[in-house]
Amino acid sequence: REIEKVDNAISLYFKGIKEDLHTLATDPRVLKADSSITTYKDMKGNGAFVQMTPSKNGAVEKEIYEVFSHFGKNHLDAMYVYMGTEEGRYIQYPQGPTLIGYDPRKRPWYVTALEAPGEVLMTGAYVSSGINHKIVSNVVTIERNGKRIGVMGLDVSLDGLTSLIHDVKIGGSGYVILTQRDGTIIAHPKKPELNFESISELNIPELEAIGQDGTFEAKVDGEESVIHVITSENHNWKYISVIEKKDLAASADQISQNFIIIGSLVLIIAIVISIYISIRFTNNFRKLAKEMGKLEKLKTVSELAASISHEVRNPLTVIKGFLQLLKESNHTDEDKVMYLTTSIHELERAEHIITDYLTFAKPSLENVKVLDLAEEIDYVLMIVSPYANMNNVHIKVSREENLYISGEADKLHQCLSNVVKNGIEAMPEGGQLSVS
Repeated sequence: REIEKVDNAISLYFKGIKEDLHTLATDPRVLKADSSITTYKDMKGNGAFVQMTPSKNGAVEKEIYEVFSHFGKNHLDAMYVYMGTEEGRYIQYPQGPTLIGYDPRKRPWYVTALEAPGEVLMTGAYVSSGINHKIVSNVVTIERNGKRIGVMGLDVSLDGLTSLIHDVKIGGSGYVILTQRDGTIIAHPKKPELNFESISELNIPELEAIGQDGTFEAKVDGEESVIHVITSENHNWKYISVIEKKDLAASADQISQNFIIIGSLVLIIAIVISIYISIRFTNNFRKLAKEMGKLEKLKTVSELAASISHEVRNPLTVIKGFLQLLKESNHTDEDKVMYLTTSIHELERAEHIITDYLTFAKPSLENVKVLDLAEEIDYVLMIVSPYANMNNVHIKVSREENLYISGEADKLHQCLSNVVKNGIEAMPEGGQLSVS
């Protein structure tokens, strides 16, 4: 969950970067780029560098530089704003030295943009030697009247991103490592000296297959740990969460206790509500029968009340079964979440049953839909399986695929669970129940 929050924040940030870069690349002043812009590819000299002075050069170059300068001064995370043209000309903010013979068309950022014209692409991260910042380049082609005239680049600092990674806490000692897809470490909160080193420097053999997401166990700094690798859907990065097993076990115990407490409260509330509504339902109709002088109505009401009790008892039995499973300690957190979710769903089903009886509701057209009978049977068997296990009953399923019916899922679940539950209760000594 913490990783998801971080990835969402990063996604929003880079979405803004992409929008800014598109705005710059389509700015009318940028689209004026012509052969008057300075080129450094043919320059000669004794030294290796030459000073760029776009703020003092020709009118077109100066105007474009002012666009870049205004953007850079209002976006503190923008380290460099620059463009190269198809003729090999170059403008950069902030102005400073560049290599003599510098040809932007041969640089990786320019070549990367040509791979997908019109799309903002992100290059690999690097550390700027001049300003000592972690930086990632975002590039896009510049199009004028449908023809490419160059490539626009925006280099932004990753300092804010790495701070987010450092702030992520998982359990008592858990943390997250950020890497590129190729395994280059971008941010390691515990060992910053490994930033921009290969993931192999962590000495965790299982991480050598960094291309695959998944969860596994390994020793990290001498402690048995659980490692989870997640690839960002929006970027070229991977998140590697590391948490010591002892912390995970403590967390799981706390989750189990919380589930049992919540589940018990759900069951108690369900019982109280069903008793209260059943009594109120019976009393109201008893008064009605007396006022109308129709004693036979009381018999009908009694039958309805008994029916309510029978129908409500089924979901309550399911809830009871899952709560008993929650008391056991040999289940995964995922199983426990599923048990509690199913219990809440069954409580909602009990509520629907009671509501239908109170209002004499019939299935409305908007609730009727085509149901996959195989899927509905599987669901019913899943929710009654704890009850079957409690009664030593094994359920054997034999059914055909691709069978469909029209109806309401809740009503079908209610009907099928009644049948299966009656079958289970018909075998007090246990046995095998066939569903076909």
